[in-house]
Amino acid sequence: YLNHLFKAKELTFFRLASLHNLHYYLELARKMREAILNNSFTQFKRNFYHLRGK
Repeated sequence: YLNHLFKAKELTFFRLASLHNLHYYLELARKMREAILNNSFTQFKRNFYHLRGK
């Protein structure tokens, strides 16, 4: 569905993509904040990069 919207240059695609990206980064920031408060940010960062193949 999203691929079709993108190829058709529908404005709905950009709205949905923006909402997805906002959700992703807000959730990432929440998890980072939690890791910092728990003094486990180094482990969080290591796991974050490991899951993304870096």
